[in-house]
Amino acid sequence: MRFFAAICVSALALLKPAFHINDREPVAKPDGFIAEFDSCLTDAFAESEIPGLAIAIVENGRIVYVKGFGQRKVGEEDPIDVNTVFRISSLSKGFASVLAGILVKQGRLHWDDRVTTLLPDFALKDSTNTRNLTIRHLLSHTSGVASRAYDNLIEANVPFDKIVRKLREAPVAYPVGKQYTYQNTVYGLIGPIIRAATGSEYEEVLTQRLLTPLGHASDFTDPTGTSAGRKHRLPAHAKT
Repeated sequence: MRFFAAICVSALALLKPAFHINDREPVAKPDGFIAEFDSCLTDAFAESEIPGLAIAIVENGRIVYVKGFGQRKVGEEDPIDVNTVFRISSLSKGFASVLAGILVKQGRLHWDDRVTTLLPDFALKDSTNTRNLTIRHLLSHTSGVASRAYDNLIEANVPFDKIVRKLREAPVAYPVGKQYTYQNTVYGLIGPIIRAATGSEYEEVLTQRLLTPLGHASDFTDPTGTSAGRKHRLPAHAKT
């Protein structure tokens, strides 16, 4: 993690001259920027202990640099390249919340819709929290359920519907809306909620409303990575 943070800081430092200080005084990008960045990144990666990574730089909507480093798996010779599959973890939450926002704007959902209205069989250990939980709460991590409930089951690829049923046993630490407690399982309820609101699976709605219009033809949402060779996993409940 420290290595990635250092890379991010280095990238921002190198990219900074390419941005505008204001609309009247653009700052010229230094000569050899890409070569300098590539050299810096190559040296940093060689000193790291991570198996591999991929980097892309986008400027004004255009990819100006993309490169893979290292191997996909320790001890194997399969290199990382621009087509390597990566799990993007909790970055997928941004896709889920934006998709929910689109449906709110269209009137298919409302931020203060109660979860039990859309998912009548859903329950938490505390009946008051169950009754009061809304879409707004689950997307803002204020469900009151103890942090990271059943993350181990997500990592073990237990079917999500089974994990949701176990939320009936999860400790409830706070009343709904009163305290931030980071969630993956509770956040992932947006998937079945979208299915209930639209009549289509979350993956289908995500592809139709976001991925296809954005040209993200290489992304997928299933955990096996088999969807038409797509590249980046975007489940609603991806874990950090």
